[in-house]
Amino acid sequence: MIPPSSDTGQGAPKMQTQSPITTLASLLGDAVHPGLSGVSCQLDANVVVLQGEVPTFYLKQLAQETAIRANGVEKVNNEITVPWPTKPPNRTPTP
Repeated sequence: MIPPSSDTGQGAPKMQTQSPITTLASLLGDAVHPGLSGVSCQLDANVVVLQGEVPTFYLKQLAQETAIRANGVEKVNNEITVPWPTKPPNRTPTP
């Protein structure tokens, strides 16, 4: 997991140890679901940006719901990707 960035790019001071982004980064690790370990998060003025790749849309939604519940977070930009399968599932035609 890429460590979270607390730099807003606008010369704002670094966040303290128990900031919302630090707490969120911990939650997105193995604490919530091991499938979220590849998700990174950044905080910019109470807006969390989630990035990375997860295997299912369920995990993408789980990351978003976890982020919006972190203290101080007002908005979540979910840029997490879910790869499409390389071949379609086998389906038998129904009569």
